Amino acid sequence: MEHEYTMKEYYKKLKNLQARIEQHQKRLATMAETVTRLEKLCEWISVDDRLPECGNPKAINEKWLVVDSIGRRYITNIHPGNWNKDIYGDFTDVTHWMPLPDLPKKKE
Repeated sequence: MEHEYTMKEYYKKLKNLQARIEQHQKRLATMAETVTRLEKLCEWISVDDRLPECGNPKAINEKWLVVDSIGRRYITNIHPGNWNKDIYGDFTDVTHWMPLPDLPKKKE
């Protein structure tokens, strides 16, 4: 069964496809921005560049992912000022860190 379309119908279909392409392009741009933002959140930060800002040095709810010079990774709530002191015995040569993401929100 062959379909015969008038020029008006072709033009309408073309405009519809063009609108859908533009919608997809906008969605892709939004996704690319999200990926860029997430990549920045997931980058290791050198302790030579900066240490995390934290409130109370004794607060246990502030945690970071850290890596030492031989690649061991830890989640720690030890105050950054004590990372490279041998007072805890776990790691003494922290080279990089990154913040942990927030906990997932509970669905109500």
